[in-house]
Amino acid sequence: MKLINRQLFVFLFCLALPSMLIAQDLRAIGQLARDGAPGLALELLSQIQPKAEENFDGWLFFEQQRIEILRDWDMWEPLLKRLQEFPLAAPTDLQRWAKVEMVNAELQLGRGENARAHLRALLWQPPELLEQKEFSLYRRLVVRSYLVDNKLQDARRAIQRYEQDFGNKGDDWIKLKARVLLRIDRAAEAESLFSSDTSLDHEAQALKLLARLRADKQPPQSILGEARKLAGSKGVAKADSARLWKVAAESAAALHSNLTLTKALEEAALLSPRLGNDPLFAVSGNELWAAYSQYALDEGNSMQFLIGQDERWLAEAEKWKDTRSQRERAFLTVVMFNGATMVARGKAYDRFLISIQKRDATVILLSKLFLDSSRFPIAGTIPNSVRYILVDDALAKNNIELATRLMSGLEQAPEDTDAFEWGLRRARVLILGGRADEGISVLNKLIDGMENTDKKAVDRTTQVVFDLQTVGQHKEAILLFDKLDKLTVDPQLKRELLFWQADSYKAIGGWPRAAQLYLLSATLVDGKGYDLWGQTARFRAAEVLAEAAVIDDARRLYEGLLKVTREPSRRAAIRYKLQELWLREPARQAVKQ
Repeated sequence: MKLINRQLFVFLFCLALPSMLIAQDLRAIGQLARDGAPGLALELLSQIQPKAEENFDGWLFFEQQRIEILRDWDMWEPLLKRLQEFPLAAPTDLQRWAKVEMVNAELQLGRGENARAHLRALLWQPPELLEQKEFSLYRRLVVRSYLVDNKLQDARRAIQRYEQDFGNKGDDWIKLKARVLLRIDRAAEAESLFSSDTSLDHEAQALKLLARLRADKQPPQSILGEARKLAGSKGVAKADSARLWKVAAESAAALHSNLTLTKALEEAALLSPRLGNDPLFAVSGNELWAAYSQYALDEGNSMQFLIGQDERWLAEAEKWKDTRSQRERAFLTVVMFNGATMVARGKAYDRFLISIQKRDATVILLSKLFLDSSRFPIAGTIPNSVRYILVDDALAKNNIELATRLMSGLEQAPEDTDAFEWGLRRARVLILGGRADEGISVLNKLIDGMENTDKKAVDRTTQVVFDLQTVGQHKEAILLFDKLDKLTVDPQLKRELLFWQADSYKAIGGWPRAAQLYLLSATLVDGKGYDLWGQTARFRAAEVLAEAAVIDDARRLYEGLLKVTREPSRRAAIRYKLQELWLREPARQAVKQ
């Protein structure tokens, strides 16, 4: 690893970018996001997006692509942060668009009060500046915010006031009103809102079927069949399919058909991320665990199984592993939570994980079962085998907060994983996730266990210490760099470690020590330090000497660099620094006098 390596990828990418765009077009960026690499797509946008103050139209074009990617991948917090930085000089209509996007993001995050704060700013504009369609939209969003906060009576009053002002019309309004009525247990009124024709969209059909079920307007068996058929029909959106499967699950519960209930809940849970914050059709991990358990207990009771007879439950689960996997998982659940021995419970967990991994989108089900369930209130109660999978998923989604929570205390490396590499990964997640002390402890243990002269291990560890510098833990970084320095005899690696230590001393204002280390880094190999690395280190030393007001030494270093530097842009930078020193000179002389 050399100095340039930390920036090499970005540098080379910037050089290649124009030809890439000519060949692939901007559509390729959107395709990257659709293919599961939204982080890379966003990075590409950042590389080519102009500044708003220089080219607003161009900036806005790329910004809209960015917002779309963030929205599609449910990256609501980064989306909000981006929208909060929307240029104040943007036209009014675009300001409103950004504010509405912020409202939707807050609603997706379940923060109705925050959404209403944004809506108040929109609604309190002079009436002559708002078109009626905008005003009615904001009022509908107010209703949604009350539903998100479970303020059902406020939602009901907001519905009434809306109808007084705008009437009862429009498909979106009917669906919203139906949601409010269903939430306040007035299913018959909700059902009456929908016509009997077949022109309803899938969301409206799900609401209608749910209202008919709860109002006893249609037999549960009939609703179950209709919901399942619609959920699996061609062209239905994933969010609508999730709603319809939840209706099927509620119908199955009414029929006491526990296996069908379990199947329907699994399907709804698999699709639930597309719902966003939709409490009416939400599926919790508690519901799914309860469905597994109830089905297995009913079946086990009919076979005269007793709780604690672990081998009988496990043997029954084994029978169904290749045919009826929900039945297999249900019987395993009984042992997982009620097994007589820890060995049996561990065996059941391992087999449950194998069983559920046969499904598509396994991690969605695991997240629902283990992260959205009161059975596992803290990360430490989740089996390690499951935590490894959830950590990988959190990191892939750049959810450092979740990854850190799951990683804390997870010291043992997964099977078939290098323990050292796992330790480095764990340290990095803890550091970036705000648990720097834990990360530092992991790094110290790794360094203490290293073999001398293991250049690769030192190099890999150094990259994680960079993360400590990123989060401002410079004193700790200095100590770790010093420990690493004692483990290597490689001259180039030692000069790099001196350079990084100097960076941290510079960051905390230790300019004399930083200058000393930069110069040691420059001259370590040949005693002169005028190679490319040495020139960079000398330049940094001159900078910190200037900060420390050691002007004459700084000037001598810059002048020495001018004698050996041939590259025009570098020479220009050095001359600029020399001019800065001349500007500082009068102030220094004044202090002396």
